[in-house]
Amino acid sequence: MKQKTVKIEDSYNFKKTIVELVTQKALFEKIKVISLFSGCGGLDLGFEGNFNIHESCIKDDDFIKSKNGNTVILKDNPFEIVFCNDIMQEAKVAWEANFSNKLEYSTKSIRELKGYLLPKADLVIGGFPCQDFSLAGKRAGFSSERGRLYQEMARIIREVRPKAFVAENVYGLLSINGAIETIKKEFENGGYKVFHYPVEAQQYGVPQTRKRVFFIGIKESDLKRKIDEKEFLPKPSHFDKAVTLNQVFKNLPEPNESSDPDQKSYSKAKFYGLNCQGNKSVDINKPAPTIRAEHHGNIEFRRLENNGNGNDRRLTVREAAIIQTFPTSFSFIEKNGKKLLSQSASYKVIGNAVPPLLAYHFARKLGKLWHDIF
Repeated sequence: MKQKTVKIEDSYNFKKTIVELVTQKALFEKIKVISLFSGCGGLDLGFEGNFNIHESCIKDDDFIKSKNGNTVILKDNPFEIVFCNDIMQEAKVAWEANFSNKLEYSTKSIRELKGYLLPKADLVIGGFPCQDFSLAGKRAGFSSERGRLYQEMARIIREVRPKAFVAENVYGLLSINGAIETIKKEFENGGYKVFHYPVEAQQYGVPQTRKRVFFIGIKESDLKRKIDEKEFLPKPSHFDKAVTLNQVFKNLPEPNESSDPDQKSYSKAKFYGLNCQGNKSVDINKPAPTIRAEHHGNIEFRRLENNGNGNDRRLTVREAAIIQTFPTSFSFIEKNGKKLLSQSASYKVIGNAVPPLLAYHFARKLGKLWHDIF
């Protein structure tokens, strides 16, 4: 009888060890991510992490992997992009030039994608097209084909059945009667508990007055415990004092003094008055206004001197990218002597992107909760 007890205990301990090893392995394995409406990769970069940014944009030492002068390298997040999709060929060119991931970047319409043909993934992310909901646009909203593409994202999520999803859109959704609830209901049909979070990018270290809405969906059948809406919202790092352009542009050479193709490139569009789109005088002692894709070459003017007495010029491609918190290593115009995008296409993909740093805050929060809730 005693011998049998020992065997039972040994068997129990063996099984317990196996469970612990499997759990530990899961903690170190990257969480696979499908990216939709990927663009040039702002949301993707934020979720993967490991990119450089100006030190003034980061207040949490736990984010920092290393420092180099006035730049910090952010830590890796536990996510890995395994599939991308966007209909813009220029976005694909920029993405593939700047990410080392070996994956399929599909330029098919999302309507043509079938979930069962996509790689297995536990997370789906994407910023579904926002121009039709934008306060700056024509506000076609749900009446347009593009305005209903969130339904296609919801369909892919139902077919892939990830544990969670993260979607992003414009702040203007909040002012369209019933828009938020309509979108949430569509996503909830897949068995997800869906929360939405209005955020201001400047409160998260982004040197830009950009307002957005994030949707986070959690698959209820995969949960290990009850969840609360508040625990998925990252705490603002710059609630009291925003990062200014003067801080992030410091030590950035002027175009004629730079060897960076993106810093050398800027629109020569004429100034047609402050009431015209894109014709704003940027105050470098404040965050920038929202960088938008539809500006194309008519990107905001920048004052060259703090006192406002200098000559004006348009923001360079690099400056627009820095405002969006892309790392200075991220190339748009040219990389290693190879031509990538035109100037106008560069401005467009930058303006379309989710600021990587804003995405990083959400990814960091979700990553820390992941193995506790699933």
